[in-house]
Amino acid sequence: MLLFIGATSTEAKPSEAAKPTMWRMVWVDDFGVSDLPHEGLRKHLESFTRTATIHTAVEDGQHITVSAYVGCNGMGRQTSRRIVTPAKTIETLKDGKPHYDTIPAEYETVSGWYTTQTACRKSHEIDGKTYALDWFSKMEAFLFTNAQSAVHALSDGQLEWISEAGQAIAKFEKVPEAFSGNTYWELDPEIHEDDPILAKYFGANTITLRFPHLSSHRPCDRVYAQVEMTDKTFNLSDEVRAYPCEELSYLLNGQRYIHSSPEHSLQSLLEQTLPEITQYKFLETDKTKRLLLSNQNGEALLYFRATEKSPLRGIEFQTRIYDMLDDHEWTLEPTKRLRHKAIKDVSPIRTLRHHGYNISGKKEGPKTRATLVSSMDCALQGLNVNGRSHNMNVYNPDSKWSGLPECKGESVEKIRTELGKAKKILFDDNHLIFYDGDWNEVMRAKRGRRLIGEEN
Repeated sequence: MLLFIGATSTEAKPSEAAKPTMWRMVWVDDFGVSDLPHEGLRKHLESFTRTATIHTAVEDGQHITVSAYVGCNGMGRQTSRRIVTPAKTIETLKDGKPHYDTIPAEYETVSGWYTTQTACRKSHEIDGKTYALDWFSKMEAFLFTNAQSAVHALSDGQLEWISEAGQAIAKFEKVPEAFSGNTYWELDPEIHEDDPILAKYFGANTITLRFPHLSSHRPCDRVYAQVEMTDKTFNLSDEVRAYPCEELSYLLNGQRYIHSSPEHSLQSLLEQTLPEITQYKFLETDKTKRLLLSNQNGEALLYFRATEKSPLRGIEFQTRIYDMLDDHEWTLEPTKRLRHKAIKDVSPIRTLRHHGYNISGKKEGPKTRATLVSSMDCALQGLNVNGRSHNMNVYNPDSKWSGLPECKGESVEKIRTELGKAKKILFDDNHLIFYDGDWNEVMRAKRGRRLIGEEN
């Protein structure tokens, strides 16, 4: 749901707005939260208040707020133009010849504030009791109302909102420009070693450092931390939240092993090091932007390197797995229930990926499912892998996805029965193994010839 409160004015040209400046709230008078159910919530309230941000710009010589955000619903000023009087051409005769004069159109500028309407709540546990708090809605109502009416007063690098009564109702400080944009980072591989298993299955772990938080984006081994940043200092404003990988397995020479994240994993490194960081410094070397995070003694503990790789999302991790599987054909191996002849009838197999649909259901999106294709050029089984883990499901092939006929025959039905038990998948440089939900092996295949250059 989108709410829009607007006003109109008529002008020949739209106002030119300067590049928005980002500010973070450092003090607020009263936004509707006064009585706290527990005094221990006060520090959380102060921390919450300092996460509210606004963007300001200069229009017609005045500072105005153009957007605001406090972690739930975005809100901002929206300006558009519409024609009031269409352009027209007047024909006159001069010296017996037609002459045309064009009168420009007149435009009306429509501006107002909009906000999305999504319910969000905060909660904190103190002494075993959880307190559900409606701070989001109250702060958003405060921002939405006063961003449009308050006078903006700047002094010594701070911004104040002044009410109609002449009282300061909120104060803000400028967010360092380096932390107000979308710059993506990675741990500098020349300094920090990544977890090779996580890197293989999930790719690089992209880090976003944008006020008021630092976050990493790999499906597991994730870290989120709320931070305080000024032009010189860097500190945590809350505890580091870590989401390590759980029950992660990997293959080595066709054998499954339980993965134990080493001490140099991103999650372990950030969880241990971020509380010690107090300052930062940017370096430019060989056209590569680097960020050094240091302790109070000036000792650099974390080395970040800017990257152009934007964070992968859930569907993209799925697609990545299919990318790694579909470069080769795979030769199925006999099992206790499936003898050599049954396997030989359909093996080797390959994967054929299919596009999913985007949210509108009209355009093709990333490749989010696949079909296992037999050497007989028919669809053996469907395959849907969850890119966030080893989880998967096998389903009956559907010709609308693959465009291939369905494989038929007694051997095929036996193989489908076995593959239907598969709920997990692992692969390495030489093996592809299907497991049931308890990690019992269902079927395995060996990697064969490369299919690069063939229709896939």
